[in-house]
Amino acid sequence: MRGSASTTALASSKGARNPSEVVVDALAGTLLLGDEEREHLFRLAAHAGSPRRARTAPTPRQVRLAVCQLLDTIGPSRAYVLSRINDLLASNAAGIALLAGIDQWSPERRNTIRYIFLRPAARTLFAEWNSIACGAVAHLRAMAGIAPNDRELAELIDELETRSEEFP
Repeated sequence: MRGSASTTALASSKGARNPSEVVVDALAGTLLLGDEEREHLFRLAAHAGSPRRARTAPTPRQVRLAVCQLLDTIGPSRAYVLSRINDLLASNAAGIALLAGIDQWSPERRNTIRYIFLRPAARTLFAEWNSIACGAVAHLRAMAGIAPNDRELAELIDELETRSEEFP
C-alpha cells in the first residue's frame, strides 16, 4: 500500500518546484526516519527548489553596546550571547566561567558546540553530556536546513567530523 501511495505522490508532484508534503512524508516512511530525522527532511525539502545562493553572510561578530552593558549590569548572573551557530559573541565574567577553559581559546574559536565535542572538560561539566550533545547536533541540523550554504556552519561541521570521535 505504501508503495502505491508513494508512486501516486511522486506522479502528482511532477513539475512541482519543491516536493510535496505527501512525497516527503512517503520518503520519510520508506526510510523509517525518526521524528527528528523526519523534521530535518521536511526542512531540507522546503529548500529543494530554492535558487542557490552563493553563501550565507558571515556571522556578525559585533554585539551592540547596549547588550554588552546589559551583560555587565546583571552582575553575578551568568549570561552570554550566541550566534546562530553557537559562536560565543559576548559574555559577562560569570557567563564565561560557566564553560571552564573556553577563555583559553581565541575569541573567534569560542563556540559552545565546538566546546561540547572538543573540550574534554565538557564531559564532566555537563552531567547529561549525551543529551546536550544530541541537542547540539539537532541544532546544527536545523541550521543546515535553514541555511544550507552557510560557509561558517559547514566549516564548523567539517572540523567536528574531523577532530571529534563522538560527533555523528
